[in-house]
Amino acid sequence: MRLVVQIVALLAVPLMISCAKENLSPKQYVNYIREETNGLNVSKQVGDYEFRLLYKPYEYIALMQDKDENISRQQLDQKIKPMKGLQYFTLTIRTKSGQELMREGISEETEYYDRLDYLVSYMQNDLSLIDGNDTLPCVLYHFERNYNTGPDNNLLLGFDIPANKNTGRDKTLVLEDQVLGTGKIMIRIAGNDINRIPQLQLLSQ
Repeated sequence: MRLVVQIVALLAVPLMISCAKENLSPKQYVNYIREETNGLNVSKQVGDYEFRLLYKPYEYIALMQDKDENISRQQLDQKIKPMKGLQYFTLTIRTKSGQELMREGISEETEYYDRLDYLVSYMQNDLSLIDGNDTLPCVLYHFERNYNTGPDNNLLLGFDIPANKNTGRDKTLVLEDQVLGTGKIMIRIAGNDINRIPQLQLLSQ
């Protein structure tokens, strides 16, 4: 009987280790969020475009703002405080050809400005987030125009957190495209991957 207990205890050790969250330095934490294999940076190919969705925890946003490996917990909390109440994502749209997004597939110059106007002012109305059983409108939206300096076009997005719900549920971004010709785009980030995000270890707590 004693041997059986010892074997069970031995088998439980790897399970306990795998369930424990790893502690990461600020640089390691940022890299973890960006790493595609961790499920928080998900891409989808549709027609002539690649859509990439990045889930951004508060700590990640704060670290990207400060870029200081020696940031203290107090400094981090101060940066996080105004972010509370929303959940944040970056949607990156890239053309497969590497051409500027506004010019991909157009035949007239007026289409360029129609597309730019849509991306700057109206795409927000066609974005929503399915969060568990809730469907949330996009309440924070900013299109980062790159002025043809690269293939990536970033849209910074914010959605409410449903009342009495945590952020660790499946998230599916829905885009009802009006100008790119892709139709409805849906990109999912699994709640299990959100719940597995490691702890941030700061040098000064």
